[in-house]
Amino acid sequence: MSNPPDGAEPLEQVLSLLEYLANELAIARRLVDQGRRIELSGLEDQVGLLCAKTLDLPPAIGRTVRPVLRALRDQVDAVAAILPTASP
Repeated sequence: MSNPPDGAEPLEQVLSLLEYLANELAIARRLVDQGRRIELSGLEDQVGLLCAKTLDLPPAIGRTVRPVLRALRDQVDAVAAILPTASP
């Protein structure tokens, strides 16, 4: 993923990150469904960046992205639910 340009509006940056993360989670879900192992370590950093950028939004604009954030959370939960448990 290429990062949005520095001059991009904060909402555009948030929406771009949301789209990127949703796509990554969709790919992860397909791979897990096929029985393949996935690596999600880099996802945590991107989610952290998304959270920081979302908190930077003015409250009225931030509220408009709540449904998309919830949908992303649901995607994360769905992928987490199908991940095999780690064996000792």
